[in-house]
Amino acid sequence: MEIKTYTPEDHHIKALIYGPSGSGKTKFGGTAKDALFLSAEAGLLSIKDISPEYVEIKSELNLIEAYNFLKKGNHKYRTVVIDSITEISNTLKDEIEKKYKRDMQIQDWGELKKKLIKIFKDFRDLPMNVILLSQEAYITDEDKIRKVVPSLDGKGAISKIPYYMDIVGYIKVDMKGNRQMITDNKIKYVTKDRSECISDDCPLDFSEWEKRINNIKIKNQKIEEIEVETPLDVPPTSKEESKEFEDSTDYKGYLTRELTRRGAKTKEEQIKLLNKLLGKTATRLPVTNNRAMKAFDAIKKLPLK
Repeated sequence: MEIKTYTPEDHHIKALIYGPSGSGKTKFGGTAKDALFLSAEAGLLSIKDISPEYVEIKSELNLIEAYNFLKKGNHKYRTVVIDSITEISNTLKDEIEKKYKRDMQIQDWGELKKKLIKIFKDFRDLPMNVILLSQEAYITDEDKIRKVVPSLDGKGAISKIPYYMDIVGYIKVDMKGNRQMITDNKIKYVTKDRSECISDDCPLDFSEWEKRINNIKIKNQKIEEIEVETPLDVPPTSKEESKEFEDSTDYKGYLTRELTRRGAKTKEEQIKLLNKLLGKTATRLPVTNNRAMKAFDAIKKLPLK
């Protein structure tokens, strides 16, 4: 058994970026240095000024050939950008229908899901940065919350593929055309950041992502994983921490309803149940939307007893 010491310099970023058409996903991919695009959408016009190098993807075979080329490692590329997994999933779906000479059946969706997961897991495991781009879609989850998610054919693939990535970012465009990459955990979007150093304030520039991850402070040249116990009732210590989420969803209300659903009717019962579920010693319910969202997100995954 070989014991290794992890440092950020050893790590390659695995990211899934999604958003509406025209939000700047391809432009973001174009900020990666020494990148090879796997283009399934013929949508590289937005980055024509950088003359991107690309492979056209029109079939599963094209994708497999590109993967085998990158796996050999005898190339100059640091990053592969797959643009987009939405179009690739459509291509694989069309190939399945053509193979069986009929519309998709229940078992065919399972086949498509397996294909998508295998392909994108293989790319994720390449020793280089991997950026998956996707269109957006909408679902209503089991808590009747309407969420924005990556757009993929293949039932179950939507939940599986984001799980495999380090960072899942959503590019939000406001009414004035301003763009923001959301990576912080929010109930409305499928987003996450395992590095905990990108944040929603990061520019839409992949080279800045690399800088932030490589600049993680290392104690004694090692990354130490430390679990910090923070009581839920500790007041926020900064304006940033106490800031409500921009989409103003009432996460404290969601949390209260979830605790009530689990049998805690009074406020005292809710505090007691929350402490039991999270292993905390809080004396009151979360005081900010941010903390309430984190608590709700944690307990809603736990089974009802």
